[in-house]
Amino acid sequence: MNDTPEKLELDGLAHPDQIVPSNTYSQTQITTYKLCPYNYYIQYVMNHREPKKSSMYLGEVCHNGFAGILKKEKTLEDAKEEAFERLKMPSKEIIFDKKETVEDLIKSSGLILDSFHEKFSELHPDLVEKPLKEVIRGYSLMGILDSYFDSGIYMDWKIVSRFSDKSPLQVVFYSLFKPIVRGKYVMFNRKGEVKTQDVLVIKERYFYEAQIFEIINLIETGLFPKNPVEWKCSEKFCHFYNHCHNGNPL
Repeated sequence: MNDTPEKLELDGLAHPDQIVPSNTYSQTQITTYKLCPYNYYIQYVMNHREPKKSSMYLGEVCHNGFAGILKKEKTLEDAKEEAFERLKMPSKEIIFDKKETVEDLIKSSGLILDSFHEKFSELHPDLVEKPLKEVIRGYSLMGILDSYFDSGIYMDWKIVSRFSDKSPLQVVFYSLFKPIVRGKYVMFNRKGEVKTQDVLVIKERYFYEAQIFEIINLIETGLFPKNPVEWKCSEKFCHFYNHCHNGNPL
């Protein structure tokens, strides 16, 4: 393979000046490339990361509370108090959704933690918030398991603005590390309402495992075309939209 690929003058196709060296890949990176290879290029090759949105920050705070409750390290009251304190002092880099306030985030976190404690606090996962890193098929992969049971059940907690079915890709990605039989996405909306989605790994593994390694191969080959047909390609959802479509500086 040549060190420097030929520059292709095709609409919507971008190449780095050199082949991207191998690194460690996460499920988030794989999903980012799947949605838009050019977005991946900006974030992980040019190292211009999207700013953290308030919804993501709320998710991090709630995940921290979930882990403390499941590990029996925190009571519900402890988890809520810690969440409220963190949300009262958000980083200046966090971007709030329109009309959303700190008070809204605090209220949502309380409802979500109450709901989690009521429905899931009696669970006893064998692994909680477990960092993983392993070389698989010659590639270094990494991630964090939300909750895993030695019986082969993987549970992933998600904070969502609305309920919708999620791609099985994440469950299949973590099945590369652990013998997962069934995955369960547990989604909480801002009101603390819950919806679950089951993923049977044996049914989804062949397609999504092939897709994961195909994406890694494309990244290492250095192919980063724009993808204007995906839902993320809009000014509302993509921080780089105006750069991509209007030439605005990053």
